[in-house]
Amino acid sequence: SLPLSLHAQVRMQQRGLPAAALALIRRYGRRQHDHQGCALIYLDRRGREAIRRHEGEQVYRDYEKVWDAYLLERVGGAVLTTGHRTRRFYRQ
Repeated sequence: SLPLSLHAQVRMQQRGLPAAALALIRRYGRRQHDHQGCALIYLDRRGREAIRRHEGEQVYRDYEKVWDAYLLERVGGAVLTTGHRTRRFYRQ
């Protein structure tokens, strides 16, 4: 169960992002905190390899098209929005 805001639900549907794939991104993704109460979560190479190793090759291939997605999550709370990366996220 992925806690989603209404805005995140709408964006998920608009962008064709399945909830199961977002749950995997949330579980295996890299978290980048903005120090204002939110965290940006996205998959890097290590996260994708962890999904392949722990969840299996079939699961990895089923959602391969959406591995460029990201989540913006309130720390300890719901997902605020989702989207597709069009640019590189630079680590702090």
